[in-house]
Amino acid sequence: MRVGVSSLHLIGRPFSSLLEAIQTYGTDLWEIVDDDTLTLNDERAGELLDLKRSLGIEYTVHAPFADINIAAVNESFRRMTIERLTQSLKYARKMEAKLWVFHPGTYSGLSFFYPQRDMETCVASVKELSKVAELVNVPIVIENMPALIMFLLRGADDFRLFYQLAGSNAPDMVLDIGHANTTNEIEGFFDRQGERIVHLHIHDNDGKVDSHNRIGDGTVPWKVVASRLSKSGFNGSAIIESVRGLPESIRSARQLLL
Repeated sequence: MRVGVSSLHLIGRPFSSLLEAIQTYGTDLWEIVDDDTLTLNDERAGELLDLKRSLGIEYTVHAPFADINIAAVNESFRRMTIERLTQSLKYARKMEAKLWVFHPGTYSGLSFFYPQRDMETCVASVKELSKVAELVNVPIVIENMPALIMFLLRGADDFRLFYQLAGSNAPDMVLDIGHANTTNEIEGFFDRQGERIVHLHIHDNDGKVDSHNRIGDGTVPWKVVASRLSKSGFNGSAIIESVRGLPESIRSARQLLL
């Protein structure tokens, strides 16, 4: 297993701060968040590619998530989302990213009137994105969400339904440990979706609020996580998404998980 770092903690800061951080932290795997001040374009993707090749590092990319909803019942909004995510996938290809992470979407004001439509729309969007991913040759993974009623795919049983509808060729998942801690389903995901987990997001919280604390500053049972990863033979990557105390999180992750 490899431990990498997400650029989430740099949201709101200039793009140059990301280039500086990549050269400072000494980690050989970065997950680039394609959103807000870090939004990718051709020039930025090219700079990141040059840095990748000169330093011998690897990237994954986190898709845009602000105001993005692949489960939107309103088709015009869904199409704008697919177009934006398609663009992100193309930048991931240009950066030679090994993986692209995306969110499953949210419920809307129309959800009450169209039960299950959100999930069906999510599945349809995932199938579209999977075709794009195949064309650009970048594997994609879908992420579990925290315990807020607005989100689709919060628990292991939600993913069971998703995979029933999406079929065996649907993307594997990134297990966000912090999100799963808020739903009290860390072990539930390993029990019921273990074969689908190929990537991790790691951070901590109090089990209620998705606060992205430093690792060890919360209630995530890291010994349990390490044990389950060992038993499952997990050989993917664990990306640190702490927004505070990142150096401490890097040290803790290496001590607890490697």
